[in-house]
Amino acid sequence: IESNETTQENLKILKLVSALLDAVDKKEVHETIADISRDIQGMVIMKKGMAMMTGEPGPAPDRKNLCQLFARYSMENAEKGGARTELEIPTAWIEKSGVIYKGELCPLSRKWFWTSVARCSCTRDMCGK
Repeated sequence: IESNETTQENLKILKLVSALLDAVDKKEVHETIADISRDIQGMVIMKKGMAMMTGEPGPAPDRKNLCQLFARYSMENAEKGGARTELEIPTAWIEKSGVIYKGELCPLSRKWFWTSVARCSCTRDMCGK
């Protein structure tokens, strides 16, 4: 196609588009796109929660808090019975500087999003926050 183009400006654009297509035509890119497509398909078909993308992106809970979060979530849901094929990601809660944040893992981007949900309004002598 590039050899048939006669104008220099169009040839530059065509080469740029060709280079872009060559860059994404790789196995790992195809696998990532397939993973994202499967996630979206699973959300639609299984009526799972869609990606939240609310709040501010931030770090994942630390390892200790994440382990406690999954352990508590698993114990609370063990009473429901039935076979589990997949562990859902529970909501994380942290307190930082008198503010309580709700953390949710976006299933598509695999990033944690944090939303401020409450702020301590006590006087300093009441609770120290």
